[in-house]
Amino acid sequence: MKVRSFTFLLLSLIVACNSEPPQKLGAQELSFAVDTLILGKAENGGIDFYVEDLQIIDSSEVGKAVNIQVREHLVQNNVNFGQEFETYQSLYRSLKEEREQLEADGFEESAAWDLSQGVEVYLNQEGLFGINSFHSAYTGGAHANSYRSSLLFRLSDGAELKLDSILIPGSKDQIAAKFEAKLRLQYEVGEKESLNEAGFWFAENQFRLSEQFIYKPEGISIYYNSYEIGPYAMGLIEVFLPYEQVVDLIRPEYQFEAPLELDA
Repeated sequence: MKVRSFTFLLLSLIVACNSEPPQKLGAQELSFAVDTLILGKAENGGIDFYVEDLQIIDSSEVGKAVNIQVREHLVQNNVNFGQEFETYQSLYRSLKEEREQLEADGFEESAAWDLSQGVEVYLNQEGLFGINSFHSAYTGGAHANSYRSSLLFRLSDGAELKLDSILIPGSKDQIAAKFEAKLRLQYEVGEKESLNEAGFWFAENQFRLSEQFIYKPEGISIYYNSYEIGPYAMGLIEVFLPYEQVVDLIRPEYQFEAPLELDA
């Protein structure tokens, strides 16, 4: 009995010592294309409508699943009139009808309306696929409304990953503290000073992590769109942490094999 117990223990130690980090199964990258779509060009009023459209052209089931999510996300993140749009064409028709109705009701719209969308693939490696999209719309008023959004997908099954998904359980407070310290440094707000007295709009004057994030070999950024935590004049607020400062908080299966070192 003692011999068997010792043998079992020895085998267990050997397996534990030789165990490898979690493997990133499935596709390591996706094939894609970015097309330009121009549906309207304003001349003496009217609507400028210009979008960059991302298409996943990978024929795998994961590629198809990611493509559906990306296309829905891109269309829906443009202007919203209380409707849901399945295509850019239906979105353009809605804008055109809205403007024509305003003009028929006697409202003079001298300035052209504008809708634009940009898109970039910022990550396509090691089983992860990330995109940024940039949306701007002007339908009258003092200024255009601009919005940025990001998505991160796991290519083993096409699932969208939130910030919580890539963090080691229980580490969210730690990374939040790091981001708050960096935000205070960027905006020269002392450790004990009030964030809201410095111009921010945090609820109950307490820092909160943004749901929007970008994760790549250089590190992690979180960002807040206009009016989210501050006035329009502050613009988009972005906070970046280098990879070496956050790697210990990242689940092993989402750590990069060859992270990029930033220039000093």
